[in-house]
Amino acid sequence: MHGKKIIKKMVRKKVVRKKAVLFTLISLLLAAMFVALFSAQYQYNPDDRSQASNTRVKVLDTYVRNFELYVEESLQISGYKTLDSLYNYSVGRNMFFNNSAEFNTTFANCITCGYMNCTNRTVSCPDPLKGYDLSSMLSNISSLANQHLNIVTDYRINSVVVYQVRPFDVEIDLNISYNVSDIVSTNYAIWNKNLLIHKTILITDLYDPLVAINTHNAYRKIIRPTSICTDAKVNDTCWDLNKTRAFYNSQEYKQYTNGTNYLARFWNGTGPSGYSGIESLLNVSYMTGNNSFVDTYYWTRTYVCPPGTTRILQINSTALNFLLDEGTAARYNITNAATLICPPLPTS
Repeated sequence: MHGKKIIKKMVRKKVVRKKAVLFTLISLLLAAMFVALFSAQYQYNPDDRSQASNTRVKVLDTYVRNFELYVEESLQISGYKTLDSLYNYSVGRNMFFNNSAEFNTTFANCITCGYMNCTNRTVSCPDPLKGYDLSSMLSNISSLANQHLNIVTDYRINSVVVYQVRPFDVEIDLNISYNVSDIVSTNYAIWNKNLLIHKTILITDLYDPLVAINTHNAYRKIIRPTSICTDAKVNDTCWDLNKTRAFYNSQEYKQYTNGTNYLARFWNGTGPSGYSGIESLLNVSYMTGNNSFVDTYYWTRTYVCPPGTTRILQINSTALNFLLDEGTAARYNITNAATLICPPLPTS
């Protein structure tokens, strides 16, 4: 089993690297195609002005369509790297964001310009974002078009909004305006557009900021969805001791409506997130205490003893000194495999 997990991890990393390499190659091929097929250094006979104008319009139209595709792919890559960058920023300071508003503003700044504040641009967002913010990526393609195609591209990023509606995805909405025209003449055509782009970012293989910050980065927990009991029709009944043990050993995450979603963990939000909520069981090698080892319960000390008003169960067959509150143990169908340690059993 351990070997299979290592192979699975290697495959995931290879897929991410291949996608990044593929995107770079596609960009280069597109640029080469533009230069080869639609060279802007054209000359035409005065008698063929109409035909030349039509050709030029087609060149511009082709560029516009590919520019929009490039913006979409750039948003997906930049979004993932921005989340990773803000994790490194939070862990580096060992501090959560103050609230969702501060996180959303910082995310919008980082993905837009690569700086914590796009107005003064004094503090760069941490790696791995450098060169992958939207302004840098769009500037690259705009410069190529200007140098090799004599096409002028002016753009303005109006807004970026990040949110969650599913447990292992982050949604990003981009509002961008752009203007495309010929560098020599405006007689051909001018494109003025306002574009709304939506992208879904898979958060698999990103780190959990809630766990890292609370442990001063001693415990780095990668967010990966479990494949155990994921069918909604059987989710409530399929859990047992063996599946719970496998879930604990994998250190993966499951969807749980009373759990806290990925984004909220950046500002230490520990309340229920509905369908986008996730849950994981903490590794006792990194944690100690007498409270429930469900991730958000542990940090909030929602279920802890004493004072003894909460029933805490010890499940040593999962991991030595592993504790769960009675409610969670019941959800995983392992109450009968546990020993009550809190409140203490009455003495005779």
